[in-house]
Amino acid sequence: KPTPADIGAAVKYRYTATIPTGTWTAVSGGGYYKDITVSGITAAMTPCVGVVQTSDAAASELMVEEFANNIRRIETMAGKIRVYTRTDGAAPSVNIPIQLVGTV
Repeated sequence: KPTPADIGAAVKYRYTATIPTGTWTAVSGGGYYKDITVSGITAAMTPCVGVVQTSDAAASELMVEEFANNIRRIETMAGKIRVYTRTDGAAPSVNIPIQLVGTV
């Protein structure tokens, strides 16, 4: 039976991760980054990222605000993602669970 890759079809993927608080690494030119292990992800993937909601409305609102206000971009790499903060270095004050979905 052929795989999606065998026939040139897009392969769907879905991963979860948590953007943590804590110590981040400085980037020359401003901002900070943190590498987060995501088993199976590759550098070829360009996911659509969303914040995973909870049943606690206040907590969900805070996570969405922290993501929108502090996360500049997310880069995929082999087995991990690299999350960048704004150039002023503001990092999230709460852990933010995310889901990465897309096709390759």
